Amino acid sequence: GEKVLLTKADEKIVEKVIKEGEIYVKQNVKLYGEKYLTLYMPLYASIDETGDPIGMVFMGMPMNTVNSAAYSIIIKLAILLVIVYAIVLLIEISDISKLSKELNEAIKSLDQLADGNLRAHIRKDALKRKDEISRIVRAIMNLRGQMSDVIGAIVEQSDSVQTTAQQISSGTEQTASAIGQ
Repeated sequence: GEKVLLTKADEKIVEKVIKEGEIYVKQNVKLYGEKYLTLYMPLYASIDETGDPIGMVFMGMPMNTVNSAAYSIIIKLAILLVIVYAIVLLIEISDISKLSKELNEAIKSLDQLADGNLRAHIRKDALKRKDEISRIVRAIMNLRGQMSDVIGAIVEQSDSVQTTAQQISSGTEQTASAIGQ
């Protein structure tokens, strides 16, 4: 840029920068008929910035340049944000798809159990998950085991009833035969 030497700064700026040793920044300062972003910094005699300032350094940049740079950064950040959002969305869609597939498998198993098929296929790999799907699959497996036990007990009782009925029938036949003699 251009150098501007030996210019007079406003007394307020001199107070802040040289007397107080602070950096002074201001936007939309009119210079040469154009708005600028300005910065005044204290200038020290030593590198370690000890002692009192001996002067100040001025830097300025036209506001349209500053705004263009800011808009460029904002646009790049917006594009980056859209890309990150799209990636996250794709990951979530994939996760939801897997979850839906597991739920549909669990529903198929329940439907088969409801139809009386106690040998319904249950994917055991779903048990490795650490979410609600594994809890549902465990519950279905539990239900299948309980239904098998109940049906087994019914079959056992039915066999017992059948044996008892045969014994009664045999006893009745013997009684009828004895009465008929």
